[in-house]
Amino acid sequence: MDGGDGTVRLGALHLKPDRSVFDSGVDVSVSSPVTRQKAAAAKQFIENHYKNYLQGLQDRKDRYGVWIQSFDFLFLFLCSDLPRIFKEIQNLMHVVVYKCRVRFNYCFNYLLNIIF
Repeated sequence: MDGGDGTVRLGALHLKPDRSVFDSGVDVSVSSPVTRQKAAAAKQFIENHYKNYLQGLQDRKDRYGVWIQSFDFLFLFLCSDLPRIFKEIQNLMHVVVYKCRVRFNYCFNYLLNIIF
């Protein structure tokens, strides 16, 4: 489009033929009340969406922090109880090894008695 003063209108940007610079002045004559209302609604929608997105990020960050804190607590609890846990495992292994030896000795003696 060509304006009355020789400017070429490109949306809201005006290019003067004598200059190669854009004039970024606001062009109020281009937008109608309906267009402004739609732009305001779109702006509001984008702002709400962005706020909700940031709130979701913050909520996830908070939940992750709680999870990490509980994991740290569990890790510290297990580490503080580690010597007792190792002792119990060691005792259970001794019992299993003892039972296996007893069973093996019994089977071995039984086989010896049958063979000899």
